[in-house]
Amino acid sequence: MDICPIYIQDKITYDRISKIYQNGGNEMIDNFDKKSISGSIPLNNPDNESNSKQRSVAWVNGGKVYVQTTSPEDTVTIVPCPEIQLFVNGEQITKPVELTTADEISVNLPAFTEPGFVRVHVSPDKMSAFIDIKPDVLNNYQLEDSPPAPKLFLKVKHIKTTTISETTESLATLLNKSNISYGIDQERVNDIIRNTSNGMVLVASGLPLPHPLMTL
Repeated sequence: MDICPIYIQDKITYDRISKIYQNGGNEMIDNFDKKSISGSIPLNNPDNESNSKQRSVAWVNGGKVYVQTTSPEDTVTIVPCPEIQLFVNGEQITKPVELTTADEISVNLPAFTEPGFVRVHVSPDKMSAFIDIKPDVLNNYQLEDSPPAPKLFLKVKHIKTTTISETTESLATLLNKSNISYGIDQERVNDIIRNTSNGMVLVASGLPLPHPLMTL
C-alpha cells in the first residue's frame, strides 16, 4: 500500500483528507494559516494508475523468470542481457519486451569450453623434463535472482571451472613417447592431476655423467 505524506496548513480532520483522496484527489486545499499539522494517509483510490502498475511485476527465482499481472491489459517489461537467449512464446527476443502472465518464457544459458593443452619439454642438456599444461576452462552462466519489479533487467553470473582431462597414466604415456622413462618424479606427476596445475612442472631429472679421470 502506497503512503503519501500530507502537510495541511490548518487544523483539518483526517476524515476530510480521506474524502478528498477518495474523490480522486482533485479538490484543492488552500487559504490556510502557516501553522500546520502533518500525517500519512493511505492512497486507496482504485483509479490511481501508478498504484495499479506496481501490482504487475516480474522476478527471477531459482533460475526461472516469473510474471504476474493483475489484468490482461497490464504488462511488465523484461530486458534481456547479451549473455543469454530469451524466448517468449517460442520466439527469441533480443530487445526489451512487454509481457503478461499468459506469455510462455524460457531462457537458454549457453556454455562453452576453452580447450587446454599438455606438452612435454626437454632441457637442451637432456637432463630435465617438464610437463607444460593448461587446463580446460568450462564457462557457464547462471541467471541471478531478482526481486519483483515492473521492469525486470535480467542479469547473469559468469562461472568458470578448470578441469584436466589427462590422467597419471596418459601423462606417463606422453613422457614415454618423448623417450623419458628414468628419473620421473611420480609424486609431481600425481600433483598435476590432483591440483589441476597450470604451467611448467618439472617431472624428471637425470644424473650427470661422472667426469672422466685425467691421465698424465
